[in-house]
Amino acid sequence: KVPKNVAVHRVDCNGVPGEWMLPRGGTGNRTLLYCHGGGYYNGSLATHRAFVARLAGSSRARVLHFAYRLAPEHPFPAAVDDCLMVYRWLLATSVDPGSLMIAGESAGGNLVLTTLLGARAAGLPLPAGAICISPHVDFTFSLPSIRENAASEVLYTLEELEWMRGILDGAHAAVVK
Repeated sequence: KVPKNVAVHRVDCNGVPGEWMLPRGGTGNRTLLYCHGGGYYNGSLATHRAFVARLAGSSRARVLHFAYRLAPEHPFPAAVDDCLMVYRWLLATSVDPGSLMIAGESAGGNLVLTTLLGARAAGLPLPAGAICISPHVDFTFSLPSIRENAASEVLYTLEELEWMRGILDGAHAAVVK
């Protein structure tokens, strides 16, 4: 549930649906761009609305989260392209990169990193900082931690991660054909 001290405003970010989470009482000029997780095939404005609203309220920053296109209907690199498009849109709306942070969890953490790389490659100003919460960055699952931490993993088992990779591999194979 969205806290009462946060207003939600829908916005179109160059064709990508988004929502501003605006804490009542102001934010100064602090802005956070939030990339939701969900394995690149799951998650939405609805699934992350309450979390992002609480984040806005507790940080006293306006937070934009958005609905990037999901696999397998929208194969790689659709989500990456959408994230960079939203970042460009924010800059075009006069958001000061010096007061902008970008954050995300899981797949969203990976999208934070790919957005930063894409922005740098395009010569765009970079944000003041980035926060990657348990980013999904190793689709090879070759590092020992994937097995060493299996008993304490609270979100996905290795089998579930391999299933997600299969969806993305299938989506990527569709692009290659």
